[in-house]
Amino acid sequence: MSNIYSRKEIIFHEGDIADCMYEVKSGCVNIYANYGESNEKLLVILTTGMIFGEMGLLESLPRSATAVVMENETQVEKITAEGFADYFRSNPDKVLSVMKHMSGRIRSLTGEYLSACRAIAEYEEAAATGKKSSWLKDHVKKFLQDYSEASAYMSTHPDIFFGSNGYHDPHIL
Repeated sequence: MSNIYSRKEIIFHEGDIADCMYEVKSGCVNIYANYGESNEKLLVILTTGMIFGEMGLLESLPRSATAVVMENETQVEKITAEGFADYFRSNPDKVLSVMKHMSGRIRSLTGEYLSACRAIAEYEEAAATGKKSSWLKDHVKKFLQDYSEASAYMSTHPDIFFGSNGYHDPHIL
């Protein structure tokens, strides 16, 4: 089922219950963390043929970001959990597209994680040997800032990162 949206309309809010995913049929949709807040961050720009909201649908978890329409008369198809299998049967190329997208996210997060590990190891080595490096100091500062922002985000959105029992879900982050 396709809907037509106007510029600045919100398709879903961060934290909303996820019961579907979407495909952009025409127009543009932006995905934001902390939309409308001072620490708002644009995560991705989606155009025709791109899919979004799949994580919430597949994991049955609240939305991790807000989807905002950026062009008038943007057409977006809503794919419900019930229609999910039929959608992919009739659009097999979309399965590969979603898998590539998720793989790219995992690869990016893995790269950031390994970079952080390298910087921490170099920092520990520099501290142990008494060597100082401005590059290393800048890297550690950046990681600490990113960690602080992520930690603040997690503390204000615990339902996204922790299960109902309060324990971290290993499938997230």
